Amino acid sequence: MTIGELARRAGVGVETVRFYQRSGLLAEPARRPGSRRLYTEEHLNALRFIRRCKGLGFSMKEIAPLLAMRRSRSRHCSRLHKMVEEAIHVLDAKKRMIEMRRDALSRMLEACANGGNLSDCTLLAALEE
Repeated sequence: MTIGELARRAGVGVETVRFYQRSGLLAEPARRPGSRRLYTEEHLNALRFIRRCKGLGFSMKEIAPLLAMRRSRSRHCSRLHKMVEEAIHVLDAKKRMIEMRRDALSRMLEACANGGNLSDCTLLAALEE
């Protein structure tokens, strides 16, 4: 398949495919002299794998070893298990931070008299602290 068809089937843009190739995450296909590069189903599967990993919050740096693990399925999965555990810990920490921010904003909103002048606004005053 062409790069355009690969991108369409994977649900990404052509530039995304090229970016992943430049980053070393997606192998460039072989090219015959005078012809276009033709991508295989493996390229499509790898691209879908990358998108899924990105969607789960893995960074580009973390995806490279995940791709290597995907290619060599003969090893034990303990490293992958550890990476997923770490990703969960990061998400839990982000969730706690978001909840703390939400609680702070809720307290500010509850303290707001609403309807007064901005010069007397408790929300504005709280943001200036």
